[in-house]
Amino acid sequence: DEKHIEIKTPQGTAVSVRLTKQTRFTEKGNPKATAPPALGDRVVIEAMKENKILTATEVHYSAAKHAPVATQ
Repeated sequence: DEKHIEIKTPQGTAVSVRLTKQTRFTEKGNPKATAPPALGDRVVIEAMKENKILTATEVHYSAAKHAPVATQ
């Protein structure tokens, strides 16, 4: 939702990161993007930790890689 983003790490752990009005979003290939990532997108998040809560300052993202379509 607009208040947090939940990510799955390469190890399979789910991590929740709080979003604020100051959080900046950057889409790969579209530096003027301001919208948050879509479900399944790959993200790199720059965050600050305060009282065990992660708050995103920047979210860099790109579209999820699509699996190749099997042909027969």
